[in-house]
Amino acid sequence: MRGTDKDKNAAAPEAVQVHAGKASGTIWTKAFIAIFMVALFQTMGQFIAHTLVPKYADSLGASASLIGLISGLYAGTALAFRPITSPTYDMFNKKNILAIALSVTTLSFVVFFLSNNITWIMIGRALQGLGIGVAGPMGLSIVASALPRESYSKGVSLYTVTQAFGQAIGPSIGLELSQKIGYQKTFLCSAALMFVAVILTRFCADTPVSGDKQYRVGFKNVFSKDAIPGALVMLFACMPYASISAMMTIYGGHLGIEKIGLYFTFYAIGLLVFKPLLGGFADKYGFAKVMVGAMVVYAAAFIIFGFARTLPPLLIGALVAAAGYGVLHPTLQALCMRTALPEQTGVAANTLYFFQDIGLFVGPYLSGMAIDMFKAAGDGPADAYAKSFMLMVVPLAISAVLTILLRNVIKRNIKR
Repeated sequence: MRGTDKDKNAAAPEAVQVHAGKASGTIWTKAFIAIFMVALFQTMGQFIAHTLVPKYADSLGASASLIGLISGLYAGTALAFRPITSPTYDMFNKKNILAIALSVTTLSFVVFFLSNNITWIMIGRALQGLGIGVAGPMGLSIVASALPRESYSKGVSLYTVTQAFGQAIGPSIGLELSQKIGYQKTFLCSAALMFVAVILTRFCADTPVSGDKQYRVGFKNVFSKDAIPGALVMLFACMPYASISAMMTIYGGHLGIEKIGLYFTFYAIGLLVFKPLLGGFADKYGFAKVMVGAMVVYAAAFIIFGFARTLPPLLIGALVAAAGYGVLHPTLQALCMRTALPEQTGVAANTLYFFQDIGLFVGPYLSGMAIDMFKAAGDGPADAYAKSFMLMVVPLAISAVLTILLRNVIKRNIKR
């Protein structure tokens, strides 16, 4: 057993040498910097869409439940195509697959630019889901090959800082541009941004390719059974996150808050502070304790959102949410990727994103349905949105219980 573990662990430094050009203990290799920059441009465009698409749909008269459906549609599309796309992830050079996926995402913004009704918005959102659905696991898999074993959790945490940068810059730029040049021209600018990300993939390092070149759609080619326990926890943890992306800007509008874009800026600042500061806690104190604690903190943010009626409490809630989700999300990502050997990271990443997509699809839709129900019961728009945020404590409680129940299984499945 010890000999097997030694052989498995030896594979990780070899992968670093292949991808980063030099095996070392440092995180900031050429390979890591390249994929970091690709992810930064990708997330900027992604969060512009997450912020503006619901508002654009609302301006066209969509109901809250339909807005929730549109917001989560990208995740639903990604979910539907994963069994078809995932068998190719370890068959080809991942940077080429990433370039194709980002090209599809670029096309989705062109569709948003040309759209003038809900149907075209949904088509664009579906294309975006297909592109992001493939790009997400490809980026994470490329990162997994570029990191030394002893800094794995910290490296993944730093990589996900791109999400913080994207969320800090994207929504604010998108909201500002949409007020000056309109929604559609803003989407065209986003298409240009995504095209830059496509170009940057050329500078990413090559990745290992599986020896099996035969395309098969089967459980082993789509799912990694060792990654499923952690991915299941991710499913429920992502539902509240998705509800914020879909509903926060509209909630701010009902409260009469003009500068609601500051919420995303403060949230991103919180991620930039808490992710590097707390990113290594799971390695030091154990993932179960850290994750449950992060879930409690994250749940507190939604209680704050429910009672907030002005901007300052929402900004405080943004920092609290960043502290909770900023620890929870990268810890789960690192756990799932550590269940796979270097040549199998594509399937492990796909497993994680498959379950994550379920949460991202279901979360906004359920939140939108709850809002419509509260409105039908006589609540005003602001109160309906507030109550829907407080309901998001429920999936976080389920996540915490699953973490406690599955912690030993997750520990046994870790290979590196």
